[in-house]
Amino acid sequence: LEMPWLIDESKLQELRDRTVGSTRSRMLRELTEAVGVIAQHQPLVLLIEDIQWSDPSTLDALNALSSSSDPARLLIVSSCRSSAFNEPGHPAGLVMHGLCLRGVCEELRLAPLTAPEVDEYLSARLDRDVAGDGIGQLIHERSGGNPLYVKALTDDWLTDLGSREGEHERVVEEWSRRIPTSLALMIEQRLDSLDARRQRVLEGAAVAGLEFTAGSIAIAIDEPVDEIESDCWQLARSGRFLRAVEEEELVGSTSSRYAFVHSIYQEA
Repeated sequence: LEMPWLIDESKLQELRDRTVGSTRSRMLRELTEAVGVIAQHQPLVLLIEDIQWSDPSTLDALNALSSSSDPARLLIVSSCRSSAFNEPGHPAGLVMHGLCLRGVCEELRLAPLTAPEVDEYLSARLDRDVAGDGIGQLIHERSGGNPLYVKALTDDWLTDLGSREGEHERVVEEWSRRIPTSLALMIEQRLDSLDARRQRVLEGAAVAGLEFTAGSIAIAIDEPVDEIESDCWQLARSGRFLRAVEEEELVGSTSSRYAFVHSIYQEA
């Protein structure tokens, strides 16, 4: 019924008559049964990319398929941004945490790309070996090995290089100090989602340095340290801007230490 081009027009009305009153729960059950039947006959792998952007129906289907007790040779592989997985209340994170708690899901955290892997990526993009020209090392340092940042930095560099023939060294020097437009827009969008108070906390943190204490921000923006501690902890818990480092003594009290998840966030 959802894909009417698969059947003859003569059978479509009969199908509509049979499915009058079809509910959301019935569609979920039918999907689960259909996948189960396929997986009984042959191994089945379902790949769902970027579930942090999934609609509620996709998350419901993922939950239903993973909760079925019927035997089936079924493997579901889902990619999810770690910030969504860690952010309290995020729909995709809630589903994934639930599956992990029930023992039907295993989280595989991907490590950042290494410098040689960045060289390999650039070599594939440029169709030549770049291991000795230092560009890969520069991109690795600027990106921290984050694949999204590696791609954005590479795109930015290649665009500039293509429009300024013969200025390779100057392009590299300028480009090493700036933030690609795509990353700047992404960070700005994330900042806009925060309330004014937490934006101010991040501004104070950016002035304090890549690593800082909650106490130093409290002094800089003249706010109670316990409130700044709470803000920093919430931001670190979501993993979108900050991460917790360690605790140290400051002005006679214990003040937690934090760092930006990436230097590009501090620069932005």
